[in-house]
Formats: sequence, C-alpha cells, structure tokens
Amino acid sequence: MSLNTPLTGNALLGSAGLFALVTALWDQIKLYWSKVWGLIFVKVHLHSDNSGLAAINRLFINEFKRTSFDCKTFSIYTEYVRPRQKNQLIAVQVIDKAPSLWWRNKRPIIISEGGIDLTFIRGMYNAEELLIEALEKYNAERSDKDYKANDNFFIRKMYGNLGKTKYEDRRIKDDNASKIEGMGATNSMRSDKYTSTPLQWKREELGQPKKKTAISDMSLTPEILELVQETIRWRQSEDWFKERGVPWKRGLLFGGGVGTGKTAFTRALGQELNMPIFSFDLTTMSNSCFSEAWNTAKCYSPCIVLIEDIDAVFDGRKNVACNGLEKGLSFDCLINSIDGVENSDGIFIIITTNDLSKIDPAIGGIVNGNGMSTRPGRIDKTIIFKPLDSDGREKMARRILKDFDISLWGHLLKEKHEDSGAQFQERCCKLALKLFWEKK
Repeated sequence: MSLNTPLTGNALLGSAGLFALVTALWDQIKLYWSKVWGLIFVKVHLHSDNSGLAAINRLFINEFKRTSFDCKTFSIYTEYVRPRQKNQLIAVQVIDKAPSLWWRNKRPIIISEGGIDLTFIRGMYNAEELLIEALEKYNAERSDKDYKANDNFFIRKMYGNLGKTKYEDRRIKDDNASKIEGMGATNSMRSDKYTSTPLQWKREELGQPKKKTAISDMSLTPEILELVQETIRWRQSEDWFKERGVPWKRGLLFGGGVGTGKTAFTRALGQELNMPIFSFDLTTMSNSCFSEAWNTAKCYSPCIVLIEDIDAVFDGRKNVACNGLEKGLSFDCLINSIDGVENSDGIFIIITTNDLSKIDPAIGGIVNGNGMSTRPGRIDKTIIFKPLDSDGREKMARRILKDFDISLWGHLLKEKHEDSGAQFQERCCKLALKLFWEKK
C-alpha cells in the first residue's frame, strides 16, 4: 500500500490537530495554574548590589530559624581564630542558591538564589516590611554612634583583573558570583561573618586579631600621637560635619622610608577606630575595577581605604605599573573617585609612599610646616614617618625585652644605627629570643 493514500494523510492531519489542541490546552493549564499559584503564593525577586544581599541574608541568619532537613552548604576557608591566636581552617554554613526553608514565629518562607528570590504564602509576610526591616537593621549597625559597640574591624584586599589569565579571570568572576560581597575580594565570606553560621566557633571569635592597645604599643612621635587624637575626634564628629554642610571624610598621605611603620600604623588606626580596612592593589585595576571596588568600600563606610606605595604605580600622573598590554588605572579616575561629585561620607583614605617627589600635587603635598596638604578635601594632611628617635627605641626595647634586665639589652639603646622601626624591632627580637632560649 502506498503511504500517500488519503487515509494516511487524514491520520497525519488528525495527529497534528491533536498535538496543536494539547499544546493549546497545556498553555491554558499553565496560565490558570500561574494565576492560582499567584493567589496562594507571593514571590519576591530582588535586584540589588552585593551589600543589599548581605543585608537580606544577615536578617535571615539572625532573625529566622532554618529547617534542618534542607540540603546544607558549607564554605571552608582559612580564618584567624582569636581564642587560638592563629589562622586555621574553619567551616561556615552559608545560604546557597538552592531553595531552603526558613521559619519565623511558625511562618515559613523559602529563600533561593542566595537571597535573590523569596517565596511565601500570601498573608504570611509583607514583602515591603520585610525588606525595610533588613535594610534598617543593616544601616543602623553600620552607623552606630557608639562605634566601639560592634566589631567592625576587618582587613580586605581589593584586586582587579589585570594581569590575570583568562582562566584566572573566569575563576574570580565565578567565585565572586557565589559570594555575598563585592568584586575582587579575597575570602569575602569572612569579612561579613554575620551572613553565615560558623561551626565550632562563635562569630565574635573569628576575624582579624583586634588589640585594644594597638596604638599604645607602638613607638610613635608626638606628631603622630596628635594625629591619632585628631582621627578619633573625626570619627566621633559625624553629626557636627553634616550640620555644617562639610563632607565627613578624611584623607592622609604617609611619607617615609621602607619599614618606618606606615602600614603598621594604618592597621592600628583601623583597630582604634573600629573601622574596616580596604587595601586596594592598584597594579591589578582598570578604571572600572577601581570604581567598583570604591563603591564596595562605600557600602561599608565609615571605613579606611588604603592605597600603599602609590609611587610604585604613579610617577606624577603616569601609570608606570601598566605593562603596556592592558589599560591600567588612569590618574583622572583615581582623583575623581577620591574627590568626585558623588558623596563619599565616611571614607577615610590613607595613601602611602616611599618617595614624595613622585606624588602629583593634585593628590597632595606639604604646604607648610604643620603638614597641611596642597589639596585639602582629597588629602588633608601629610605625615612623614621617620626613623625611631631615642624615646621610641627605648619604648620598643622595653616592650619586647620586658622579661630581662636592662643590663642585658641596654647596649641596643647606645649603639649608633640608622635603623627603621622594622630594623630595630628585628634587633630586639633577635636578642630577646637568644636570651629566652639561654634561660630555658
């Protein structure tokens, strides 16, 4: 029998018609089901930067209880554990992309895509109220007037993607996409520890060591000690600045030779002010990378933005770190971010250099003997870190060699060396360890 008979053709037409009918019915079924589903459930989709997601996740971690039978996702990384005073591997449970069920006062809600999608039974929650609660609590914590009340100190390195291979660049992007915070961050989960649940340790036991005596332990000149008091007053004067229409920000340029304590002082200042430190690696940043990193830091203001050894990147206005194959950070982008039209309240920028002669006056330089900068508002003051004076040497020696009589180490104070602080510290440590093991 031929396949082209009228009977076969009618069968094919009938099958096609049946298929079209089923498809149309299925579309109608989906349409009605979506309407029924919408009457019962509310789905909220969030469009936010990473800090907004951190606020949402923080609310759920702190205020909701997670169902135990959900698939659990853990992140394992190296973190400083304060009770043990060292870095070690820890595990934290994180909010993953997979749907998870949470409860608040016996009211369920589903979180998916790491907090981007929220689904709940209509009437159980008010989406607007839930978001406002999350943002209000997040903003209140960031702007707490008692800046010692919360543990806000952490150090975070901010990288761009210049100089990376295609594989490394893709890995960075993929890694950051699954994290709560912004671009180019290393171990970003640890710097916002309230968006994860640690195993074994309490949240306050994790993070960079925070010494209450960080400033007082340092051998600082009277000029730098005065600077400490200025910065503490700045930290406590947010309302004063805003009432007078003056931007509440600060900029310092630290000059001085290698090992004079510029970076160590910045860290101690962050601990004293209880502010996070974002350390920018300009050699890896394009204009877009820098702008994104700057915006991320602003989300955590008040904070310190640290740019180390700027003379290794810019000689005047020329980017000397760019290898010629990739377009690096431009001087204009740097300046416009530091002192642009956008509000940068709460940003405390510290720039360090080993060679002040390479610093363009548009950033800052010394006008007179009191350290006032050539460009207040960008860099307000320039401080020169010098080798330790006799008082500084004695203070450092007494701290490191406190277990031994001065007769065993007093010669360190009499020796004539043009030591930097780091070099003299090494001399003290070397002798202290020698005496320690001889005593053992």
